[in-house]
Amino acid sequence: MVASCYRRSGNYQKALDTYKAIHIKFPENAECLRFLVRLCSDMGLKEVQEYAAKLKRVEKLKEIREQRVKSGRDGSARSRREGSAGGDTGSVTVKGERLSAKLKSLPGTNEPYESSVNKEIDASYIDPLGPQIERPKTALRKKMDEDEFADEELGDDLLPE
Repeated sequence: MVASCYRRSGNYQKALDTYKAIHIKFPENAECLRFLVRLCSDMGLKEVQEYAAKLKRVEKLKEIREQRVKSGRDGSARSRREGSAGGDTGSVTVKGERLSAKLKSLPGTNEPYESSVNKEIDASYIDPLGPQIERPKTALRKKMDEDEFADEELGDDLLPE
């Protein structure tokens, strides 16, 4: 944030120093590397090649991580489809049955999550400290609508002309 403020205000040397400090603390920060490449190329520094190579490496690592996560998700979905489609059902079905048995029962009991038996739940609660003490009434009392001038007659001299 500070480095981008320096860069936007035209203080490129301070921005470069700040981005370098950020890069030392966070070497895999692609945004920082992008700005380092841009600043070095704008200022004509030799370090532009070094930062460009680091940026390519970081972007490749990020892409590989995303592919691993995506392939891990696809692989698990694929095995579920194969098990339900009837591919190699021997091992998948046994594992699937064990998994579904684990998912359907609560820990420590043999009851399913969605029970068809209606059980009555005791939701009563007794406060261990006893009943609450009545709070004092601190609100202002409503004033009676008393008109101080109700009995007085207004003269015509008080009305506007």
